[in-house]
Amino acid sequence: MKLILLDSQIDKVKNDIKIHSTVSDPNNKLKVGNKVDCLQISKKDFNPEIILTQSIEIAVRKNANNFELIYLQIDKQDCSDKLNDIAKNEGFDSIQEYLAHIYETAEEYPRVTLHVLRGKIIHWADTKY
Repeated sequence: MKLILLDSQIDKVKNDIKIHSTVSDPNNKLKVGNKVDCLQISKKDFNPEIILTQSIEIAVRKNANNFELIYLQIDKQDCSDKLNDIAKNEGFDSIQEYLAHIYETAEEYPRVTLHVLRGKIIHWADTKY
């Protein structure tokens, strides 16, 4: 599995600031113990090991001035109350930055004006929601 990380994101992973990444995994290739090939602009070697994975489904709607969380499930449990921790542990400075990222990377459902990401949280540290 290849994952694109910016140098700033790699530094956050190495410094235990970004302790997971939310990604789509349609072929279920991300498994505990796998090494992930990280592609980055500087071409530094970086191949972190997956410590833990959890399924995630998150739906986001874009309003006039911000992004709105519609629902967030991790391992099929409602985790909307953990949104702040998830955004912080993903390495974002705010919930709005995280929701914007999800909105841009998730599948669009135009009939209901939602963007939904169904995938995994791949943990770089021993943390679970």
